[in-house]
Amino acid sequence: MDIQKGDRITFRAPTRYDCRTATRIVSGIVRDRGKLHRVLVRYHGHKNFRVRVGEIFDIEKMGGS
Repeated sequence: MDIQKGDRITFRAPTRYDCRTATRIVSGIVRDRGKLHRVLVRYHGHKNFRVRVGEIFDIEKMGGS
């Protein structure tokens, strides 16, 4: 899965109160031993909401030539 900072992802967003889908812009990437581990987005008042790779439904690449 090739996700970069600035891409737009649609993901399952389980919170304490609900479980819905959301679309947000990737603000950071967490890697473990070189592999993509988690993606960080702004969501529900959190600056670094962590999204697991298995919760991502769609990736929309942004910008770049």
